[in-house]
Amino acid sequence: MNLIYKHENALKIISIVISLVAWLAILYFSKGLVLVYVLLFALGYLFAQSGFISHLRGTGVRVSADQYPDVFQALTESCQKLDIDPVPECYILRTNTFNALATRFLGRNFVVLFADVIEALREQPDALRFYIGHELGHLARRHLQWQPFLMPASFLPLLGAAHHRAKEYTCDRHGLACAPNLEAAQRGLLAIATSGSRLASTNVGGYIEQSQATGAFWMSFHELIGDYPWLTKRVAEVTAVGQGDTPSHPKRGPFAWILAAFIPRFGASGGASVLITIAMIGVLAAIAIPAYQDYTIRAQVASGLGAAEAYKAVVAETFIAGGNFDEMNSDNLSLPAQPASPYLDSIRVAGGAVVLQFGGSANGLIVGKQLVLVPGRINSEEVVWTCGLAPAPEGVIITFDDHAKYTNVPARYLPPECRPAAAGQ
Repeated sequence: MNLIYKHENALKIISIVISLVAWLAILYFSKGLVLVYVLLFALGYLFAQSGFISHLRGTGVRVSADQYPDVFQALTESCQKLDIDPVPECYILRTNTFNALATRFLGRNFVVLFADVIEALREQPDALRFYIGHELGHLARRHLQWQPFLMPASFLPLLGAAHHRAKEYTCDRHGLACAPNLEAAQRGLLAIATSGSRLASTNVGGYIEQSQATGAFWMSFHELIGDYPWLTKRVAEVTAVGQGDTPSHPKRGPFAWILAAFIPRFGASGGASVLITIAMIGVLAAIAIPAYQDYTIRAQVASGLGAAEAYKAVVAETFIAGGNFDEMNSDNLSLPAQPASPYLDSIRVAGGAVVLQFGGSANGLIVGKQLVLVPGRINSEEVVWTCGLAPAPEGVIITFDDHAKYTNVPARYLPPECRPAAAGQ
């Protein structure tokens, strides 16, 4: 029996390629700042996950040869079937939730069986092996290790949810491999849908028939944006694989695919994944929002510099005609009436220097700030400009040496030619 669902590897490769490109782009555009956020996230995750593991060890019951030996035997035999070594720590935890999960902490694997699962399967002990095998499947396939790296692709419409559903189908196959027979695997899955008292009397064939309704528009749509296949389809899949047949499911409606293509995935696969999802959204937002803000402010500064070209031309022409920079001011030059940029309150000339005052529609971080362009000369016919915080070019006689103190736009928002020499690119 092939333990890997037919689409999982293909979806994983696509996700790896997309995520690699995304992380390289983030690394490039953030100029390495993303590494700081990754470190902060890792520290935050360490503390949060340590809290869960501490609660698990301090509250849950650890399964061992002396504590719940039947469960321990099922765990060790399942690990042998799936070639998992060492056997992960296993705990039973009361949460009033019908579920199980696999998690990691500092390189160690854990399997958590919620008490409601144990209770519901009390009369179906073989079915418990399906649950254990399913969670071991996540460990065997290293889903937890890949999850942070694949996070960028996991948010994409269709792809992210499809990859997660494929992983669930794969883990169901691992559960089937660990179950002593097909009926035990079927009952293990059916326990999610019904109570323990009704489990034995639930008709498996009738339940599988319900999967025919999953091809309808709304059921197709909600499955396409969800992390888990419909349970009826999971039972049908396990049944077909267990009988050696090729699984077949109803085709989803085409309009459901179209609508789902516009819905990003924000699902999660358990407590730890919720934390990872929220934290990664925060990391990406913390990088993207400041980077975009810096980009827009630089564009506004560039717009102001473009509007200053006409003023620089007037100053240069006046100098070449025999004028002195010291005597050039807005009152004695023929300058444009209004600055040709929505991000400037004014442009004026003082002592030959062109002074840009930001305002209007400019970002609040530069409103009221000014950028000064200072003229200098190499000879009597050539004017060379020094922008903002940049030092004067070698050999240029500048009108005043302390020009940089008149510019208070932060260097990070200035183009390279206006930054101090130490600021680089």
